[in-house]
Amino acid sequence: MAFTKHMYSRYRRTRNPRPDPYETPRCGFRATPSAVPRESRMGLMETDELNTLVTDAIWRAQELEAVDISAAPQAWAEVSSIEEELAKAFPASDVQGKIARRGAVRAALKARDHTRAQALADAYLAEEAAPPSLKAALREILEQGN
Repeated sequence: MAFTKHMYSRYRRTRNPRPDPYETPRCGFRATPSAVPRESRMGLMETDELNTLVTDAIWRAQELEAVDISAAPQAWAEVSSIEEELAKAFPASDVQGKIARRGAVRAALKARDHTRAQALADAYLAEEAAPPSLKAALREILEQGN
């Protein structure tokens, strides 16, 4: 069975690389919402919400593309924007950061916005924390899109 983009986005949505602050550790102490800094709670909530939004946007874009509706490029532009927001939330060295950066560029290409795809790729390639594997993947995505 092939690993489709929809399955991949569902995997990314369900995978939470950050520890759950409310999880009961072995010592028996359970953090209450007031014990966890507000910034941490907001960051987790925002990225979870963005992951849900991007999964829904990818599904919508794939459905529009499958029935050959002219609105598909606009849907892919929405995916690219949400992926860009996720890329801002995670560092380039993080797994979700890498996925978001590749997704933003790939979705911009599917939206037929080559200028945006090139600008995003240039920005991501210029990041100091970007690992060589990400840089190679971004270059490959751009080559395939042109």
